[in-house]
Amino acid sequence: MRAIRRKEKAIRTTKEMQEILLQAKHITLAMCTNNEPYLVTVSHGL
Repeated sequence: MRAIRRKEKAIRTTKEMQEILLQAKHITLAMCTNNEPYLVTVSHGL
């Protein structure tokens, strides 16, 4: 696993995660498999 490139974008605390999830209607997960990146947009409930 590589280190995050944009350290100012890192989510460091559980509180930050909760704030994002409470404000957002959907989130986009960025992932990579076999050196092929892809994005998955999901709706969620908290």
